[in-house]
Amino acid sequence: MTSTLLGPGRPGVLRSINDRAVLSLLLNNTTMTRPQIIKATGLSSPTTSQLVARLIEAGLICET
Repeated sequence: MTSTLLGPGRPGVLRSINDRAVLSLLLNNTTMTRPQIIKATGLSSPTTSQLVARLIEAGLICET
């Protein structure tokens, strides 16, 4: 049962994977727009907006 709760399909795990993917993109491309992030990752617009908001709130990125 524990492995099911921690498996790769869990929302928290998916958020972490997506956050890391976008942070990696930004490390290589310092400035990207949301549409560029969406195109590079294949994430939806709402998912990307939530992800960017999380990263801003965490102080990992800033919006210009």
